[in-house]
Amino acid sequence: MARGFYQLSPEQLFVMSRTFPYHAVPKSSRPVDAFNPGVRVPRIFDFEVNPGWHQLTLYNPNLDSLKPHLDHIEVCLGKSLNEGGLALDFGKEYYLYDFWNDKLIGRLRGDATLSQDLREVKQE
Repeated sequence: MARGFYQLSPEQLFVMSRTFPYHAVPKSSRPVDAFNPGVRVPRIFDFEVNPGWHQLTLYNPNLDSLKPHLDHIEVCLGKSLNEGGLALDFGKEYYLYDFWNDKLIGRLRGDATLSQDLREVKQE
């Protein structure tokens, strides 16, 4: 059981606010990189809102607790779903928006690779 919103700290509420809105359809994100070589914990999750709109969640699990680090991830937009891609159309362009930081990243072609450095996980 989780605590109620009124019991969360301001920092916890801020993090929770980054997860909204929730979708009203019985559908979940798929782990894109779950079966890629060398991946111990999936870090890229894809929620297909519709064929032209994908929401990606990028996760830094920081599995090496002795050495906090930045994590670098990549996903090939046009690769098939079976190869750890999003199966987007190679000939089209797609807008990228960073919801966490509330800014437009730009556009990438369907044959491009999305490359992202994730922030270091802070040890508590």
